[in-house]
Amino acid sequence: MAAMVGSNVNFRCHLEAGSKNVSEINLYWYMPGVLENDAWIFYPGVSSQLTSIFKKNSSFQTNPNHKTDMSLTVTNVSLFHTGTYVCYTSLRINQNKTQRSGNGTSLLVYEQINISTSNSNLICSTRVKEVENVILAWECDGESCGTSKSGFHQKKQRLFWISNPLDMGANKCPDQQNVTAVCLLHYMGHSLMNKSIQVPCPSTKGPLTDSQTIHLYGWIFGAVLILLLLIILILVWSLRKQKLKNTEIETAVYTNVPSNARFGILKPSCKG
Repeated sequence: MAAMVGSNVNFRCHLEAGSKNVSEINLYWYMPGVLENDAWIFYPGVSSQLTSIFKKNSSFQTNPNHKTDMSLTVTNVSLFHTGTYVCYTSLRINQNKTQRSGNGTSLLVYEQINISTSNSNLICSTRVKEVENVILAWECDGESCGTSKSGFHQKKQRLFWISNPLDMGANKCPDQQNVTAVCLLHYMGHSLMNKSIQVPCPSTKGPLTDSQTIHLYGWIFGAVLILLLLIILILVWSLRKQKLKNTEIETAVYTNVPSNARFGILKPSCKG
């Protein structure tokens, strides 16, 4: 059995006395303790070991007017209510005392599924008290994708965060379409709940993420810097070329001076 935090849970227990001469019925509900043959009673009273587990905002209700229905309803369950619940009765039949016990019912309490994004990954996570037989799995458009393995991170008081990342870049999907990714919480082979999210295919043009925006600005800045360097190199080359041209012109002017010219005043030649 599994239930979400804050819901109500009904544990069924049906007594078959087998005789109409039942003069006394005492009902107990307990959880097996850590040690063998150790029982922690939580109904009708709460054992000291369980006082911190069962919060005051939870209540336990039975049907005392019914001689065969020993079912128990627990309201507003929390993660700490995870465990095995056993029904136990003490009977007096024809002045003889006898005891009867149920096989026990296992309860897993879980929180809502949360989906977050990290770069190209989708992170599915939830919190539980026990991790045995608890799996987070991914489906993409109705087909299994990613991995069915989950990572566990233990917190205080034996609470665990379980998570499963999905790399959307590694999944094939139709061009120009969104893919529906669904995270499913499984317990003992049964699906408890799921949460879906629509994400664009890797080939689909969608809004840029922060990482993509930073890369785009980086490319633009690099292109502008390279363009400025090319302009500077062209200007330097042009200036050097112009200077070299001016030098050649000046050299040509002095080279073409007449042979009888002297620096200073030219002496004219006169014919008689």
